[in-house]
Amino acid sequence: MATFHQDNQTVYGNQYMGDTVNVTHGESSPIDARTVEWEFDRAVAAVRELDVPAATREQVTAELIAARGELEAGETGAARGRLAGLLTLGGTVAEIVNNCASAVGVFLRG
Repeated sequence: MATFHQDNQTVYGNQYMGDTVNVTHGESSPIDARTVEWEFDRAVAAVRELDVPAATREQVTAELIAARGELEAGETGAARGRLAGLLTLGGTVAEIVNNCASAVGVFLRG
């Protein structure tokens, strides 16, 4: 048994278990529809609580809902682009979007 830290993960167990965790939770893992729904609902709720202009809140909410639809339809490239655009807003919006994207397995790398 071993404890090791890799890519912000803490894995308790032997190395084989650690390899399995890293493989099965990688970018190629299928996205569960319930996870997508739950994470995007959380993100939309968080955005609605932000102290930002109403127009910004509405824009970010609409983009998150559209990205969710694209992910559910299997259009990950379009969803990635939409979420990457939201990251340019910076601040708390970017933090919420990044947390949501990471949770559903959409990595915003080029």
